[in-house]
Amino acid sequence: MSRTWLRRSRVAWTALCLWIVAAPPHSAQAGRTRVEYDVEFSVPGSLLDRNCTAAGTDVLTGTLVGYEPAAANDPNEYVGTLTRFTNITTCGSRRNSAGEDVVCSINISGQGLADVELRIEAGRRDGYLKYVDRADWRGTWPSRPSAKPRSAVTGTCEPAELAQLQTEYPDGSTAGSPDG
Repeated sequence: MSRTWLRRSRVAWTALCLWIVAAPPHSAQAGRTRVEYDVEFSVPGSLLDRNCTAAGTDVLTGTLVGYEPAAANDPNEYVGTLTRFTNITTCGSRRNSAGEDVVCSINISGQGLADVELRIEAGRRDGYLKYVDRADWRGTWPSRPSAKPRSAVTGTCEPAELAQLQTEYPDGSTAGSPDG
């Protein structure tokens, strides 16, 4: 997974002064500054099998917002709605008529939105990205990008599995790229 971080500071002196005056003295953000990062997370397909070649990319891109610095021993947490661009083939398995497991392929092509949280533990350089409910982060969340979800799921795996992935893609349920 590659990470690209570009820090943007959008806090004007006047806004900062107003925020300091308006913030309750014991708020979770006391003494912290709101920051924004433009990010891109990309997962390439790289599995090669004689019956299936996983290829393509699943990309999340957009702006994450958080407050820094984190309190001692607490993680930094950033939230945002990222745009997801998917054009990937993954390998799966299905039962053939003889009852044996065989390799099958799943092709996903689409675009959607992903409400995510990035959590970076204190003293670490890696992080954990997960889908979250926007309601849990009221007041912090940046504006939602405008994008109409669309997707096409095809392949040689079970039709029911392909249909489920097609249904789940727009709401982010296939966030990990199947079994990823």
